[in-house]
Amino acid sequence: MHKQSPINIIPRFKFFKAWSAIEGCESLITAHWSIQAQGNPMHVLHYKLKSLKPKLQEWNRSKVGNFYQKVTLAHSKLHDAQLAID
Repeated sequence: MHKQSPINIIPRFKFFKAWSAIEGCESLITAHWSIQAQGNPMHVLHYKLKSLKPKLQEWNRSKVGNFYQKVTLAHSKLHDAQLAID
């Protein structure tokens, strides 16, 4: 019997389209994207995306909060409103 070693899976970063409508998101990305990086174009792209990720995560926590919780709460309120109409 083969024993499998645990695989470390790094969760992917997701950019929510709704963020683009929130004040400060575009300026954060623009400011970060203007930094200089050395190397071939793929390395520069990788570096900029990887270094932008924690900045967006921090911005999300401070400006948006728990996105999933807010969506779930909005769905719940919508459901309650629809039940009240019926």
